[in-house]
Amino acid sequence: MEDNEILDLFFSRDEKAIRESEIKYGSFCMSIARGILGSDAEAEECVNDTWLKAWNSIPPQNPPNFRMWLGKVIRNLALDRYRYHRAAKRNRDFAVSLEELADCIPIQEEDAGNLTELLNQFLHGLKLRDQQLFVGRYWYNYSLEKLSNGYGMPVSTVSHRLSRTRDKLKQFLEKEGYSL
Repeated sequence: MEDNEILDLFFSRDEKAIRESEIKYGSFCMSIARGILGSDAEAEECVNDTWLKAWNSIPPQNPPNFRMWLGKVIRNLALDRYRYHRAAKRNRDFAVSLEELADCIPIQEEDAGNLTELLNQFLHGLKLRDQQLFVGRYWYNYSLEKLSNGYGMPVSTVSHRLSRTRDKLKQFLEKEGYSL
């Protein structure tokens, strides 16, 4: 079923909208939540919360890109759950990917909007493969091994490309007036 048809179901308050969303995007949402939470049980709860959030948000919202909207919802829900459940303990894989970015992105909430625009601008200037690796690692929290397998390159190559991309990002942000 096409996204516009699914959204029409939401707007007509037809519960089939949730079923169709789950059929089309369930595994996509599950992979995002699992990457952040590291647990199938917690990821499944997050995915269910995503369908509830969609039901309660559409209408009035009418996302132009339903897949990306769902991706953002599940990611935010998973991050909230991660912070809540692991305030004292860490999901090491997720902590590592955040530590990697901490070296090049100044994280200050008051700059979030401008930083988002700059990050998008930076990503659009990259080669497609570097964009895919960066987004896969830092948005979807894919492991280096998963990226390596998915793109058919050694883990060391993925790691090296990500390192170079982070260095480029740091230089780009410094040029734009951000510094650590």
